[in-house]
Amino acid sequence: MSTHTLVPSHRQVFALAIPVILANLATPLLGMVDTAVMGRFPDAAHIAAIGLGATVFSLLYWGFSFLRLTTVGLTAQASGANQYSQLYAHLLRPLLVALGIGVAMWLLQAPIGWLLFGLLGGGEEVQNLAKAYYQVRIWSAPFTLANFALSAWFLGQGKAARVLILQLVMNFTNIVLTTWWVLGLGWGIEGAALGTLVAEVVICLLGLWWAWQGWLHHAWDEVKQQLKNKAQWAKLWQANGNIMIRTLLLVGANALLINRSAALGTETLAVNQMLMQLVLFASYFLDGFANVGEVYSGRAVGRKDATALQQVAVRTGIYAFVAAGFISLVLWVTGSWWVQIFTVNELLQQQTLVYLPWAVWLPLLAVLAFHLDGLYLGATATIAMRNGMLMSFAVYLLAIFALVPTWQNHGLWLAYWGFMLLRGITLLWQWPALTQRLKVHQQ
Repeated sequence: MSTHTLVPSHRQVFALAIPVILANLATPLLGMVDTAVMGRFPDAAHIAAIGLGATVFSLLYWGFSFLRLTTVGLTAQASGANQYSQLYAHLLRPLLVALGIGVAMWLLQAPIGWLLFGLLGGGEEVQNLAKAYYQVRIWSAPFTLANFALSAWFLGQGKAARVLILQLVMNFTNIVLTTWWVLGLGWGIEGAALGTLVAEVVICLLGLWWAWQGWLHHAWDEVKQQLKNKAQWAKLWQANGNIMIRTLLLVGANALLINRSAALGTETLAVNQMLMQLVLFASYFLDGFANVGEVYSGRAVGRKDATALQQVAVRTGIYAFVAAGFISLVLWVTGSWWVQIFTVNELLQQQTLVYLPWAVWLPLLAVLAFHLDGLYLGATATIAMRNGMLMSFAVYLLAIFALVPTWQNHGLWLAYWGFMLLRGITLLWQWPALTQRLKVHQQ
């Protein structure tokens, strides 16, 4: 394994960021495609149901996204330290966990669905449509979770092109099958769910095949010893526990927005579902530069180099803030076009345009959180991430109960803005402690 650069040059930033951004932008297209296809139905219930169903799976799957979030940092650290056996152990551990959790979701799908749909609410028609979506897509569970680990493992090694190809294959498969099954064969919302399910299976098989190609058979004994290493499992679970709390609160914040939207009416739920597609689009764009920071901060921590970590933070941070301004400008110019793509209902289009600025300018407030998230994940500094999220979520709850009764949906979006801004501030506040801890290890 070759020795890696600890601080990326400007060329290296873009060489990794561009394919990652393209791969990331392909991810929200899954939700956009489902939303746009359901938007061909004139009533708001179909779009609202997709929003409700997607939120259920966000809670369900992204609660276990530590399989991706910790794998990038651990893989980057093993890659930076040139440790082959640890590299493959960092893939096999989360794959085994993904398989176990996925099978458990299959077995417990009825009580899980009852609990999540009960928490999220919504009208009877919306709930029935969303439950039909859930009953099909739940079978993607082990494949989706395995894909978290596979994509993270490739990204941690700097193989962003493979992550891009996986996402492109997934989206092409999903677009073709969903459009055919929903609009062509009239399978309705079940066809949208089935399209996503098949796409997840396809890229899981492709990712496993690529991982197998790089496998050195003579290294199995060393990898097996790594898998038996209880300290490594403990490190994984400790990081995972903190990340799971952090991620559940993050997904919970989005779910709370959907829940309060449903309480404000089916039309408001449909409006916010469309706006959240733009928010997710912007989020995955910003994640491109955050992922660069994640990879290189992991390498710096793997070498215990505090100076390199600071340089990585500054270099990737500049690009992150420029990217935030760019994506907000793009959404400002194209926002009304997206709304017309999402729905043919003119009343919904008009209502969505009223609230569009909240989604358009959100990246400028959220960029600090995304940038620092990447650096903290690469450093596997998960306790700080957990603590920052706990503080931010608590304030978010208070803001919702204070603002929504008076300002309705505007109040809901203002609370969400505050949540995203506070996430970045709490991480920035804890940054000096992280770098100081690394400096101590250098001495």
